Amino acid sequence: HGMGDFASNPLGMVPIRKMIASDVNAYVHSVELCSKPSELSGCAVQDQSNGFLMTMDAQVDQFARVVKADPKLAQGFNAVGFSQGNTVIRGYIHRYNDPPVKSFVSMHGVMMG
Repeated sequence: HGMGDFASNPLGMVPIRKMIASDVNAYVHSVELCSKPSELSGCAVQDQSNGFLMTMDAQVDQFARVVKADPKLAQGFNAVGFSQGNTVIRGYIHRYNDPPVKSFVSMHGVMMG
């Protein structure tokens, strides 16, 4: 998600997550960017503020921890990024990519199109 939004936002990412899950009949995990490396979810306030305050390296590392901990993503996954989330996913692909990203859709990001 982008700056100012958060994974559990009922007016932002939640309807988007539900729409994608319904339209393609797939599991969708909207990643939260918690401040503590051991915390993988349940941090809505931190998730929203970390889009502004957490370094991009730390965001990529947290994304990797969350993805790696989800057994439903172990064989790889399709990634959809919105705004700043595109940069996080792109960093994950270059730095980790384990489990692998099978396809990546960038929405409103800085990926040059």
